[in-house]
Amino acid sequence: METEIPNDLMSLIEAGKLIQVSKGTIGRWVRLGKLPAFQIGSRFRVSRADVLAQVQRVQPAKGPAIPTRSEAAATQKWVSDELRRARIE
Repeated sequence: METEIPNDLMSLIEAGKLIQVSKGTIGRWVRLGKLPAFQIGSRFRVSRADVLAQVQRVQPAKGPAIPTRSEAAATQKWVSDELRRARIE
């Protein structure tokens, strides 16, 4: 049984540029079976639709923003003050 080859195939480099990751990341997804690929000669090709679907699967959920250094320092100072106030230091 033959596998139908999609008509939107692209190289690993093109796929990486499309979603702004390295060729190595695309290759790792292929090796881990997270992204289907077709080997044509010695080269691998991936479907544009599969690449975009993979991005949807790995995109992190919106969570709290990473604090800036000044925010982290203020939080650390607040924790230290609270510990001192509670005499836990």
